[in-house]
Amino acid sequence: MSYPSVICLTLLMYLAGCVINQYEIKRLDKERAVRYLPLLLAMGWLTLLTSFRGQSIGNDTADYMMIFEDVSLAGNYQLLNYRYEFGFLWLNQIFSAIIPDVHLWIAACGVFTCMTFYNFIRRYSDDYFLSLIFFITLGTWGQTMNILRQMLAIAICLISCRFILKNEGLKFLGCIFLATTLHYTAIIFIVAWWMNRITPSIRNICLFIILSILISINFGSVINSVFTVFTQYEHYGTSQYFGDVKMATYMKISVSSLLCGLWLIARTGRVAGLTPVLSKMDKLSFNLMLAGLCILIISVNFNLLDRVATYFSIFSIIAVPNALSKIKFHRNRLVLSSILILFLFAYYTLIVICRPEWNRIYPYHTWL
Repeated sequence: MSYPSVICLTLLMYLAGCVINQYEIKRLDKERAVRYLPLLLAMGWLTLLTSFRGQSIGNDTADYMMIFEDVSLAGNYQLLNYRYEFGFLWLNQIFSAIIPDVHLWIAACGVFTCMTFYNFIRRYSDDYFLSLIFFITLGTWGQTMNILRQMLAIAICLISCRFILKNEGLKFLGCIFLATTLHYTAIIFIVAWWMNRITPSIRNICLFIILSILISINFGSVINSVFTVFTQYEHYGTSQYFGDVKMATYMKISVSSLLCGLWLIARTGRVAGLTPVLSKMDKLSFNLMLAGLCILIISVNFNLLDRVATYFSIFSIIAVPNALSKIKFHRNRLVLSSILILFLFAYYTLIVICRPEWNRIYPYHTWL
């Protein structure tokens, strides 16, 4: 397929997502459609950067391009001896049968993932500007170009949240099953169904932390049980990720702890002016963010568990902005938000300069 055709089709997919989302907003409230237009434009730019990235941008982009081309040539993914999930390989096969262009495949994944995040922020965030900053500086946008398969699964898990809030269990389980066919680790997100029923409190937070410490102490027997169920990951037991604690793990634990602490500070009466009434999404997003912190603590024993924590810690893009937006005292809200934004940009800049190999995004270039 020619380059202009790929570009046009990518833009059409993006515009289709924009039209669908804006129509849904406008149908409910015309003022909201205008209000979220800056978010749409910003996410649109990030979507295009994700979609048109070059083969060397992202740690796994070249590998996923090779998988798509192999499946396209074979015509049947079952003929290939790949360890990847059948849903992801089947999706490659279906797409390659319709449009056998690898660049359009990467673009389609980018459009679906980024537009799902746009819809998630638009639907649940009380401060989409701050949520957008979280999306970029905490590395979520970079992950859309680095862990394509898992980000597709995470996007579906985000979609499933509406079914948690509406108590539609079968639809929620359907989303989890679909996400698991793309990345087996998505099965862990099934615990989100019960997280919605836990009220955030100091007592429950302490119980979560104690439980994570106990699991960390008995990690050997726990991980062996996991490897027994998911045998395709068994080879990681003797890899460099096991027992070799990296700086990234400590950094993520520190940032996640800070965000959980900030959420608690924002809820105190002295800072907020009153004790904010929590919505179902406020409870769910904080509980999931806390679960992400607990998994990060356990990941001190096994670095790759921080990938599992991503399913939960990603909810900080909703939990913290919503908590800050409920602070009644404008001055307190402004001070806390400003400090947080400065910290996030400093954190992001530090990683880009000192650890560029974590994402391999910069210097950015397209395949055009």
